[in-house]
Amino acid sequence: SFVALYKTKFGLRLRACGEHPQAADSVGINVKRMKYLHICLGCGIMGIGGYYMGLNMSGSFNSSCWINGYGWIAVALVIFANWNPIVAILGTFVFGFFNTLRVSGSSLAAAFPGPLGWLAAVPTQLYQALPFIITAIVGFLSAIITGSMAGIGNSLITETRETNYLGFRRLTFIMSWIVCVCTNCFLVLFQPFMKLWMGADKMLPMSMVILFCLYFFVIEYDQLLNLYKDSAGLWHEDRFRPLVTSLVNLSLNLLTVKFIGLYGIVASTVVSILFVGIPWLLHNLSRYLFQRRISDYLLELAGYTALTAASCCISFFLARALSLEGLIALVVYGLTAVCVPTLLYLLIFGRSRFFRETLLLARELLSTRAHREP
Repeated sequence: SFVALYKTKFGLRLRACGEHPQAADSVGINVKRMKYLHICLGCGIMGIGGYYMGLNMSGSFNSSCWINGYGWIAVALVIFANWNPIVAILGTFVFGFFNTLRVSGSSLAAAFPGPLGWLAAVPTQLYQALPFIITAIVGFLSAIITGSMAGIGNSLITETRETNYLGFRRLTFIMSWIVCVCTNCFLVLFQPFMKLWMGADKMLPMSMVILFCLYFFVIEYDQLLNLYKDSAGLWHEDRFRPLVTSLVNLSLNLLTVKFIGLYGIVASTVVSILFVGIPWLLHNLSRYLFQRRISDYLLELAGYTALTAASCCISFFLARALSLEGLIALVVYGLTAVCVPTLLYLLIFGRSRFFRETLLLARELLSTRAHREP
């Protein structure tokens, strides 16, 4: 299907009929015929798949043979893969993994009561719902990223540098909020999850978890800056930065890993990106893309960083004070990790310009996403 859709003239016409019917019609393609033909073809393939599943489950095909909602799982998988056949193949392994846990979770818990004993306590309905939860999360994040990339590409061509700079600050605000929530979740949920999964004797030290949170935080901001660098085509101006950053990272690894082990590996990456990669990227964006000083952006970035640190401290000490165990700990700590940074952002930035623009952008993205879904 990937070859047919993306490597043939037939696939180009089919995608044109779905993505831009007016353009396809203007070059002489019968859009209605293409749509009806492939709807019938798709329904036929789904019918064959359902027939096979029915035979595989019950050994016969009759009115009492049901496939237990797997058709809706297929729809969720298509959305999860963002209509990409290759990603859909990878997604089947994720969905199949959760389905295997639903069917065989109790057996695995009985066979390995130590590391997998917690599987017996998880309701089967949770495994059935997980693919749809994953689809919702991926769809939300994909909508943000896709909408941001499209907006950046259009803005850099059509808008002024001042407008692009404001868009850059607005996107940083949005990503800072998301990264803040994710960092809080990582900090308070990692240890309870590992305790359930592997046992208390195999948990990482809390200092390593904090270092991983810092690594995640730095990596996400580095990716945000790289997004603008790539959208602007600053590859020539930025050609030495990846090489120098990698050399610094390698040198620090060699110097520290012998003395502090895994801490040195993670810390070396954080230091090289934070003190070499990100400042260099900010310099290139300031000089070549926006052509202005970005001191106000640096102050905002420092504020987002401080807010993330403060929210993480509050979430962490609240979790320590509650001192819960088991699945209830994951639920309560997860709610805490989401609510604390969100409330802080609403309290501090609820009346800001970027917050209002973020709400408008979210409505537009969700509306666009709803029109794309089948």
